[in-house]
Amino acid sequence: MSLFGLTITYFVMWWIAFLALLPVGVRGLHEDPASASLPEGVEQAAPQFPQLREKALGAFALAAVLTGLIWAGVEADLARFLPTPPRTG
Repeated sequence: MSLFGLTITYFVMWWIAFLALLPVGVRGLHEDPASASLPEGVEQAAPQFPQLREKALGAFALAAVLTGLIWAGVEADLARFLPTPPRTG
């Protein structure tokens, strides 16, 4: 796998991991009894502490592991059992 292929794979895996981690451990303002009187204009479903930095770092690590597994699978030719398409022409 080329460096370009690894970079694209990592980029895609990072976004998948980040979007998968976004809802983990998030509580909305409506779930906290202390926030019963919110100021006007504040959405009750807004997260109290979204922890985006921790989730981005978690996505960094998860994407690195997933990219490594994909790279190892490509290098080991684990997809060799799939039938090759017939050649036309």
